Amino acid sequence: MLALLFRTIEAFKLFDVVYLVTQGGPGTSTETIAVYVYRVAFQYFRTSQSTALAYILLFIVIVLTNLYLYLVRQRSREA
Repeated sequence: MLALLFRTIEAFKLFDVVYLVTQGGPGTSTETIAVYVYRVAFQYFRTSQSTALAYILLFIVIVLTNLYLYLVRQRSREA
């Protein structure tokens, strides 16, 4: 379960490989949410929208982490 938690968090922050290799292209076919937030902030200069997206991503990661921890606690109680 811990490996699943770390992989999920890593999937949300995947930026460097995608940006260095394809820059989210061709078109937006390999664009991740992190690359999209970067584009909104630094290419379109919409810093308030990119900040809101970053907070939403943080909230999603916190909720998923709490869900995983809840499941781990439930499994440890059963054992």
